[in-house]
Amino acid sequence: MVTPTARWCTIPIRTHTRGFYAEGVMVPKPRVARLGELPWVTRHIKKNSLVVDAAPINRGRIDHEPTPQGTLAQPREPWASIPQRLRRKERGKMASKRSQTLDLVVYLVIRAVVCVIHAVPPVIAFWLSDRIAWLLYRYVPSRRRVALENLHASFPELDTQRAEDLVQAMYRHLIRAVFEVLLLTRKLHLTNWRAFVDLYPAVGLPATLFSSRPALIVTGHFGNWEMAGYLLGRLSFKTYAIARILDNPHLERFVKRLRQATGQTIIAKHDDFDRLTSVLTNGGKVSTLADQDAGPRGVFVNFFGRPASTHKAIALMAIEFDALIVATGVPRVSRSDRATGVPLPGMESTFYAVEVEEIIDPREYATDPDAVKSITQRYTSALERLIRRHPEQYFWLHRRWKHQPVARKKKQAA
Repeated sequence: MVTPTARWCTIPIRTHTRGFYAEGVMVPKPRVARLGELPWVTRHIKKNSLVVDAAPINRGRIDHEPTPQGTLAQPREPWASIPQRLRRKERGKMASKRSQTLDLVVYLVIRAVVCVIHAVPPVIAFWLSDRIAWLLYRYVPSRRRVALENLHASFPELDTQRAEDLVQAMYRHLIRAVFEVLLLTRKLHLTNWRAFVDLYPAVGLPATLFSSRPALIVTGHFGNWEMAGYLLGRLSFKTYAIARILDNPHLERFVKRLRQATGQTIIAKHDDFDRLTSVLTNGGKVSTLADQDAGPRGVFVNFFGRPASTHKAIALMAIEFDALIVATGVPRVSRSDRATGVPLPGMESTFYAVEVEEIIDPREYATDPDAVKSITQRYTSALERLIRRHPEQYFWLHRRWKHQPVARKKKQAA
């Protein structure tokens, strides 16, 4: 390390795919990106040099073992504790940047809307949901374009008018489903659940829930994906659901309270891995969404005729914990030809069916050298079949095919 003569010194660096080299030491990119948060480093990196506070360097606080080019340096203390400190600092900064007043205002507005939904008859609440859906379709063109692109790629036979009709129907369904979840927290009870949900298509689900083996209940942003967990909790089944923590702390508490109102337990998506492991080890039943883009490191499987990056975690957990995978969906269906309870006034259209498309046993892939991809493809295909039967109830707004295999990108570039 250079011996500076002034308080601030400049260390020459050169870029690398994984970070920067400074005086023969490899500094990973994530750290370089946040070096400005440390008290002994300046707030910026000037071109090909790293400007640091010389005083702590002289005191030996920034001390690395020289490492060969292309390898990561193993930092000494206090660098060993920097990642955890940086995470705390980063979260603190993000919290400070977010306006606490704005978070509170958004929460109060949403709570006011919820109060209105509960106060007015369901007919008026659903009229309001349809107006909100129309506004979103009309005045958020960027999301509308994404949905139309996804629909045309998934259903090439659709003409423009049919695709636009499906997008409008999707908005109406999604907003109405949100309103229904809010209403059902007060209207769905153990004595009248048959007026809202048909469990008979869920062949194999009761046996799985009563089994001593752990289970992963896999679904997508399809139908009313919150309904199944809420109903199972109401029927006294102990289930867990993996969910992302919302940025707004007030909304997070409100939504979590709704989700756990009937006994379902929420496991944080990124922070509760130990808890998730404990649940599966003890034969717990965990539901999760499995239709999100997993980035360039996901496993690519076929979804509507195109490679889609999918998380490996579900297949890996199924193999590790010997857990059954239940591919399911909760679409809105007609009441006709179904044994249902008496619907509440104004909620005749609020009726769903819990449909189990496939149950996958990881033991069937014990000799498969690529079991993770095979299992992932199987439950992804099951979700696709559900969506094809009710395309207007799928969340076409997110970029499910955002990342593509590298070979495919090179071919397109050529």
